[in-house]
Amino acid sequence: MGRRINMNDLHIKLHFDELHITVEQLNYGIFHSSITRHCHGKNYYEAHLVSNGKGTLIAEGKEYPLEKGSLYMTGPNITHEQLTDRTTLMEEYCLGFDIKKKKNSCGSEASEVLRATSFWIGKDNGEAEKMFEALSAESLIRSIGYQNNMKNTVSSLLVHLVRSYTGNAASIEKHSVAPDDRRAIVTDVSFLYDYKTITLGGLAKTLGLSERQLQRFLAAQYGKTFSQLKREARFNKATELLNSGLSCEEAAAGVGYEDMRSFRKLFEKEE
Repeated sequence: MGRRINMNDLHIKLHFDELHITVEQLNYGIFHSSITRHCHGKNYYEAHLVSNGKGTLIAEGKEYPLEKGSLYMTGPNITHEQLTDRTTLMEEYCLGFDIKKKKNSCGSEASEVLRATSFWIGKDNGEAEKMFEALSAESLIRSIGYQNNMKNTVSSLLVHLVRSYTGNAASIEKHSVAPDDRRAIVTDVSFLYDYKTITLGGLAKTLGLSERQLQRFLAAQYGKTFSQLKREARFNKATELLNSGLSCEEAAAGVGYEDMRSFRKLFEKEE
């Protein structure tokens, strides 16, 4: 049995890869009467899930039986009508949304499938119903952060639809990490494990940057200089070694200090 959805004063907008998605309706209803033949505009889509009862969908002149678990999409320019079975009234969740594509953007696999699918009908495996129920609960209870949860759930529902359309086909897209993100990962690992031998020139070469570019990158990403990050990494490791029972001399050697005077200065600067 479905649940009521309260969309009063709710405005749900989200990004689905390069697509702008605006939720125009999200509701749950019992079909006491049939829905007359109609079609949607060029950017409007509706995902339907029958949660109880029976009925018939007529889309582009073809009839499709509807029952509990029927999941279908009616998109732009698809003429359709929904007939309820008066002996077992049909109950349905419906997500209606508008799609707009960002200008000059390249489509992803998922977004292209979503936009290109004006009609599809199949059987839900139970996942869509769980997501609609979660949307219902969030819309009614409205705990802190509910709009974020609703956006995430709508996004997951769209992914579920795309996977249903494609028979859960494997993705062939390869997503590379953005250069700055990749550089941040490499930098983190370098200071975490190469604290003993790391140099400004060596790290710059690893990242494909000049030393001046590296210093700007570190300032932007960490708000610190190379020297500060290296000293911090050595201090953290030295503290770990001392806490493990090593002597000061052993800890100093372990983090790359050849004399105790420099090692003691490390702790003086961090205090």
